[in-house]
Amino acid sequence: MFGADEELLLGSQIILSIHVTGWRQEDGTFIPVVDGASELCLKVIAEIVRVEHDPELGYYRTGARFVGRVH
Repeated sequence: MFGADEELLLGSQIILSIHVTGWRQEDGTFIPVVDGASELCLKVIAEIVRVEHDPELGYYRTGARFVGRVH
């Protein structure tokens, strides 16, 4: 789940960029690294499966299911 400023339609697909520290990719393999400066960017296709408005925080709690990877 993630927070979104706008309500996304159930069943729609989006591309998410997920930044993960402590990993790098080499020859198609994900490798953990010790230095904290390394950051891996994963781009995935996700389908929206849940949307709940949170009036107190003013955003939409959005649930997504990964359906593919952008290379």
